[in-house]
Amino acid sequence: MRGMLSGITLLELLIALAISAALLTLSAPSFTDKVSEWRSRAQAMRLLSAINLARSRAVRLDKEITLCPGESPVSACSGPYSHEIGRAHV
Repeated sequence: MRGMLSGITLLELLIALAISAALLTLSAPSFTDKVSEWRSRAQAMRLLSAINLARSRAVRLDKEITLCPGESPVSACSGPYSHEIGRAHV
């Protein structure tokens, strides 16, 4: 007589895999929403940081500072942002 074997059967493994796949499928959309929310929050924090930096520079220089969009100081304040009153790229 053989002793009792311990372990899981193939059927139990397949059932666990199916349940895991179903749970993963249900959680994927909410994870995508969270990633989008985290990106939005990060952008808002970058904007707040730029505003605070512009404010501190305005106080330090005792000048009016314009916060312009863009990456480059040369092109950032062109077009509708092209007035020259204390222009500074932050």
